[in-house]
Amino acid sequence: MAEIIVEKEWTKEPAGRRIFGNFIESGFGRQVNGMWSEMLYNRAFREVPAIKIATWEWLGLDKEHYNSNAPFWHSGYEENDWEVIGAPEQEHTCGTHTYKGMTSLLLKNTDGSECGLSQKGLHLQKGKRYQFRIFAGVRGDMSEAGLNGFGDTIHSEKAELLTVKIGTQETSFALTTVPRLFTWEWEEACGGTAQIRLTFSFPGTLVLSFASLMP
Repeated sequence: MAEIIVEKEWTKEPAGRRIFGNFIESGFGRQVNGMWSEMLYNRAFREVPAIKIATWEWLGLDKEHYNSNAPFWHSGYEENDWEVIGAPEQEHTCGTHTYKGMTSLLLKNTDGSECGLSQKGLHLQKGKRYQFRIFAGVRGDMSEAGLNGFGDTIHSEKAELLTVKIGTQETSFALTTVPRLFTWEWEEACGGTAQIRLTFSFPGTLVLSFASLMP
């Protein structure tokens, strides 16, 4: 266990990104963002388990009354999961090249029309700087299985564009068959409640490992 000693003098050096807290209690059967300032829900693009009946009984509420009318409600209770744009084929894959965990979400575009994911309910503040990160790539061709029983990926240097729009801000990332981390920072000019859209139009399969949005 690491020991953190608080000094008397202030410093302008930011704390390391790996230093954070996590509060866990008997709740929805899942622990999400802890004490991070993470703004995205389901940042790993996983299937979110349903809330069990025991949790509703513990809360003394039912699903119909678990909303902004509850006396304890604030924006941190919102669960705005990813919504599909267009009609991509979806599946989750297991592997070791996912940056986090063992899964990635695959979105297959079969006809070249715009498709992707969106998420609503992002509360942005005017004048504040934000950082968006995403670990993504394009699925390469799979060769025949080798002697170890696993197929190898045939990589390509051809780049395909993934467009990210958050509120009124927009950027694009050039993805290849080697997934990697992309980072984008901006200063919010408008503020308010916004939506994020991750879209692509190339025929092929988008590989999404994780995404993050923080002040």
